[in-house]
Amino acid sequence: KVSKNYSSIISILNTDIKINAKIKNTNHFGSIGWNGKKINIMTLEDIVSTANISVGDTIISGGISSYFPSDLRIGKIISLN
Repeated sequence: KVSKNYSSIISILNTDIKINAKIKNTNHFGSIGWNGKKINIMTLEDIVSTANISVGDTIISGGISSYFPSDLRIGKIISLN
């Protein structure tokens, strides 16, 4: 968020926040967060078990957050648990 004399930012690498995210191809929503370890790996949680997801699927911002507008590329799925 910015104005003429002020700006406010929040890093996605903040262990205290969860960000609304979705799988681009399926539009299934969940939340993504960082565990404070590797800066290039985050965890996507709360995706319904019936969602058809695969390694390589793109994760984008969901648009519910006031800090992150919708459809910003966050990353891709590198493993499934």
